[in-house]
Amino acid sequence: MLVRLDRELGLERERNDKLHAEDRKADVDRLERIETGIRAMRDLMFEAFQRGRTD
Repeated sequence: MLVRLDRELGLERERNDKLHAEDRKADVDRLERIETGIRAMRDLMFEAFQRGRTD
């Protein structure tokens, strides 16, 4: 019985580890999209500021 419990706990741990790895991957992807958006907005604002100063 203990062997079965140990095996089931091991399988559950593996399943949880896999889910956590997938969540981390999704978080990394989401963060990269956010950072890309922030950089694009920063560049756009910088260009607008530079144009406003030369007019």
